[in-house]
Amino acid sequence: MELSLFERCRKKKLTVQLAVWLFVIALFYAAVCTPISRVVASDILLADTVVPLIIDVLGLLCNYLFYWAAFAFLLYAVFRLEIKNSIPLLAVYAGAVVFRYLANQIADFCVCGFPSVNDFFSLYLPYCLIDMLLDLAQIAVAVLLILCLKKRAANAQTAVFEELPVTKLFDYKKTVLRAGVLLAIIPATAQLISRVIYDIWYGAPTGLADLLWMIVSYLSDLAFVLIGYAVIVLFLNRFCLSEKKAKLEYDSANILEGL
Repeated sequence: MELSLFERCRKKKLTVQLAVWLFVIALFYAAVCTPISRVVASDILLADTVVPLIIDVLGLLCNYLFYWAAFAFLLYAVFRLEIKNSIPLLAVYAGAVVFRYLANQIADFCVCGFPSVNDFFSLYLPYCLIDMLLDLAQIAVAVLLILCLKKRAANAQTAVFEELPVTKLFDYKKTVLRAGVLLAIIPATAQLISRVIYDIWYGAPTGLADLLWMIVSYLSDLAFVLIGYAVIVLFLNRFCLSEKKAKLEYDSANILEGL
């Protein structure tokens, strides 16, 4: 599909906005969450307070927001501009993923000390690469889901505009909203799997408090599906209203030029 001048401008704007969102989130996590988390964990006066929990929740929100923003931008771009025109957004996501983990690792080293070159390449870099690959796997799953839903939707390029902005949050007759739910499930599922692996590795809960904390943790993953869905819908509404406003301004400018 050949893009019009207006659509090319929109693609460029979406790409720049996605880059700002993802790199700011990644930088905030690396520059704020990671150093504070390390300092708090090493302070025996703070370790048994509510501060570590607050830092963990803040870090978890940053982690989820990184995916929610990326998936919302990608969903809108693929439905409006086709997958081949969404490649710049995928490139931005891949670059942000690399930056995210390297920046976080450097921030960790700044607090805890830098390892030797051999230790970095043998102990730290492999885990960074695995994390990067898992993030790329998530976006790959997201792309497949979006393409499958789009293929099932008739005339998706115009349909998405007709379905937005969303006024009923749970109107799942709309293809975009069904896609939003599925996309919100992806990071929550990844978090749930990592939590299960962690619990299996460290064994069964040692007491009632430990069991209750485990249950709350699993329930929070389900809650983040709903929160993520709402955030993705907010992004979609924002994109739609912004595009409609830009289209009106673009058409008005063309009319004035023709007079």
